[in-house]
Amino acid sequence: MSHPPNVLIVDDDASIRGLLAEVVRREGHTPVLAASGLEGYASLTALGSRISMVLLDLSMPEMDGFAFRDLQLEDPDLAEIPTVVLTGYALTADELSFMRPAAVVLKPASLADIRAAIRAFVQHSTGARVKKQ
Repeated sequence: MSHPPNVLIVDDDASIRGLLAEVVRREGHTPVLAASGLEGYASLTALGSRISMVLLDLSMPEMDGFAFRDLQLEDPDLAEIPTVVLTGYALTADELSFMRPAAVVLKPASLADIRAAIRAFVQHSTGARVKKQ
């Protein structure tokens, strides 16, 4: 039996996490929630290839989205997981070059923009990525 893809939502704002989780559920996927970059990275490493996509806020206490993404990119398997950055400000060319996001969605984002990002980047098949030995 196939399980719906997991979408990791990393945002310190509980109301935004809840809204994103509802959108992910309505798209037929399973949300995995994290309130900080540190918590999100722990979930990402624990679930690995079972995460199909990351929705990542940048401004968070404890560990921001930049530090999360830096750690994610250091691991070749985790680096393959599409990461959509959610931010309230435009990223510089240097920040985009460093982060290499699948997409950037500016806050406040419309539900249509969030749904479009999920549809565009979620991996529908667990076979889409093969775990390297």
